[in-house]
Amino acid sequence: MSSNIHVQRICQHCGKEFTPRTTTTLYCTHRWNSAAYKQKVRIGKIEQCNQEIQCIKNKPIEQLKVKEFLTGNKELNLFC
Repeated sequence: MSSNIHVQRICQHCGKEFTPRTTTTLYCTHRWNSAAYKQKVRIGKIEQCNQEIQCIKNKPIEQLKVKEFLTGNKELNLFC
């Protein structure tokens, strides 16, 4: 369904003025739309990674002390 309304928009990526086919179009070409989508996904992945790091940093040290770990045995000489 086409519209008789003709509005001018400014592309949110490149700043170029264009006439969109719909009233919700934000970018002048498919190329800029794809670039904006990829940037949005990239930022989402970075934020998720940062949140995971913050969870690890905020974990109490007592939880880590309870876990078993290997220790060096001073009496055992492996280089003999």
